Amino acid sequence: MKFRLSTNIKTVQLNDLQYIVTSNSRRVLNNLITDYNSGINCFTLVGTYGTGKSSFLAALERDLLLNTKYLFENKGQFNGYRKFKTLNIVGDYKSLFDLLSEELDSNSSNKKEFFLCLEQLLNNYKKKNEFLLLVIDEFGKNLEHAANNNPERELYFLQQLAEFVNHSKHDNIILITTLHQSYRAYSKKLSEQQRNEWEKVKGRFKEIVFSEPIEQLLYLAAAQIEKSRKKIVEKKNFVALFNLAKQTRFINNDLEVSVAHKLYPLDIFSAVVLTHSIQRYGQNERSLFSFLSSKDNNSINNFKPTATQTYNMANVYDYIIYNFYSYLSEVNVDSTNWRAIRVALERVEGYLEVEKIDSASKIVKTIGLCNLFANAINLDKATLCQYAELALDIPKPEDVIIELENLQIIRFAKYKSQYIIFEGTDINIEDELYKASGQVPRPIDFIDDLIMFFDFKVVQANASFYKTGTPRFFEFILSNHAQTLVPANDIDGYINLVFSSSTDGREQLIKLSKNTDNAIIYVLFKNSEIIVNHLHQIQKLEYVQKQILIDDKIAEREIQNLVAYEKDILNKAINCSLVSFSDNTEWFYKGKQKQIHSQTEFNKLLSEVCDDVYYYTPIIQNELFNKQKINSTISLARVTLLSSLIEDNRVLINDLGFEKDKFPPEKTIYYTLLKNTGIHREVNGAFTLCEPNNDSFKDLWDKCEEFLKSAIEKQRRLGDLIKDLKSVPFKLKQGFLDFWIPIYLIIRKQDYSLYNGEGRY
Repeated sequence: MKFRLSTNIKTVQLNDLQYIVTSNSRRVLNNLITDYNSGINCFTLVGTYGTGKSSFLAALERDLLLNTKYLFENKGQFNGYRKFKTLNIVGDYKSLFDLLSEELDSNSSNKKEFFLCLEQLLNNYKKKNEFLLLVIDEFGKNLEHAANNNPERELYFLQQLAEFVNHSKHDNIILITTLHQSYRAYSKKLSEQQRNEWEKVKGRFKEIVFSEPIEQLLYLAAAQIEKSRKKIVEKKNFVALFNLAKQTRFINNDLEVSVAHKLYPLDIFSAVVLTHSIQRYGQNERSLFSFLSSKDNNSINNFKPTATQTYNMANVYDYIIYNFYSYLSEVNVDSTNWRAIRVALERVEGYLEVEKIDSASKIVKTIGLCNLFANAINLDKATLCQYAELALDIPKPEDVIIELENLQIIRFAKYKSQYIIFEGTDINIEDELYKASGQVPRPIDFIDDLIMFFDFKVVQANASFYKTGTPRFFEFILSNHAQTLVPANDIDGYINLVFSSSTDGREQLIKLSKNTDNAIIYVLFKNSEIIVNHLHQIQKLEYVQKQILIDDKIAEREIQNLVAYEKDILNKAINCSLVSFSDNTEWFYKGKQKQIHSQTEFNKLLSEVCDDVYYYTPIIQNELFNKQKINSTISLARVTLLSSLIEDNRVLINDLGFEKDKFPPEKTIYYTLLKNTGIHREVNGAFTLCEPNNDSFKDLWDKCEEFLKSAIEKQRRLGDLIKDLKSVPFKLKQGFLDFWIPIYLIIRKQDYSLYNGEGRY
């Protein structure tokens, strides 16, 4: 197979195209067809450099034009069209209008003539039962030009083009653009108003992510290497390496051993690390195939495997350094890691005997790459030794590892469950922690300490939100006994995590839970020993940090990592009991124990609590204003809507006189709050404001009517009504009340008088 570094969709020879069909390309094609059949004609493929977007489009065109069947067999999925035309355009730093006019050979000087020309072209194709595939590759160049040169004009044309293509009568065209990054990335220099317009244009294109996952790049590499496959020298060692990769979760369980066979002499560890590095520093498929076709000294083509040596992670390290040197020399997110590996290798050459340098360097390179690209795997001594014996050709790796540890070049980091590159320190952290045990007592009343380290989270009652449109949020509260809590503002309920050490703690919790009318769920932790252990470890680490470490930046950084690790484990110990719904917790609501065994049951409980407590909540399916705080745009819409309601002439008009083909936010809110509820409706041939005929608003209306009637006997403050509506059983959001209260007062304007705070009319 001949490999091309890049594909130019205008010049590629479709007959000679070599394309490997992947699950990603099938997914993208399926999305294109499905969305086209749902009425979407404009698409954007978004993927980093070298992911194969242009090659995919060329393969798609080959199937459509040459009747090949690599990607799909049934071309009739494009609305029954069987004949196809393509118009391929490569983006450029110029006006999109000019670029398209040139490609269409249109002599039009204005946009109206251009669209008439395009309309005529589509009509001619339609008469011949032909379908047009319009492709703009490297579209980012046009967007960059648009951002720097009259953005409003350029974006308006792009909007017109998208609306033209998406029109229902144009069923024989599809527009596909490709980008290396999202639309938003091209609009950073624009003003907020211009960025908002940019987002509107983006919304007219269906965005499809084009990315090859690590496993897919492995399949591509396997398909290429297989053509020059080298015989496996020692099959037993090969199988042992593959099993080790699965045991350590270096690879997914669904990766087949046949793929590893095809990758040989690349072992599966080095293959994964290589693909990760190519994704991060290179250009995905482009860089991968550059590696596979390379003939230099570090290349896989010149490598000869042995029974105990594969093309391993040490070889991959050398390849990365050689081929990505310019990038790695610059400041980047991984600079610290690469510098640490380089310093460690220099220390190996300076401290170890000559005959041990090669083996030690291989181990350092392996650990360094794992720290960079496999941060979550378990790389303990046994795993490292096995890999060294089977892939690095090191007979007694444990001796080398111990010596590297003694020299503090590497260190096993418990907080990562793997070896790390270490710069060395004169302080023995383990010894100091052992000594600290005699100085730092175990926590007894530990809630205050626990609160400092617990990452408080807020969860949403999703089912309740979907049902009523009102977002309901529950906050976690920690305490050593059950608390009486009253939700306020954005918080609609609490999940009180109780760590009680008293014998009657459970009874006290049940009693309090039974007598509360608020949305409070109580969770009793029955065993706090694990949590206390982690708290104690954190306190010992902080003691060592304050009392022992003096101007030792390396040891201090290591202690900070250990503290962060223990905090993370502490949170997991709490969250595990909650998320896994273990036997270590008991759940109570209104005095009754609830059996919670899954996330689904937990979410269901939250929504049941909302339905039980906030049973008068009306259905308000509009996120623009049904929230605690509205933004400036909706505040302006509020003023506009209320002004319309105050004008008697507008109230008499259907839809308050809003233009039919425009939907500003105030019109959307009007439909939600006034039209759909029946508050603004036609009565006896004229439109008027009246009592809602929507059942979900009945309780809210009755509450307001009750308040108004109570003002007959004595003056009432509006704040009293607002307070009631913010409480059980309503708990309405401030954003909604900002609209509802003045609307209700406008409806009932003939039935009351308003006074200021001093009692003046």
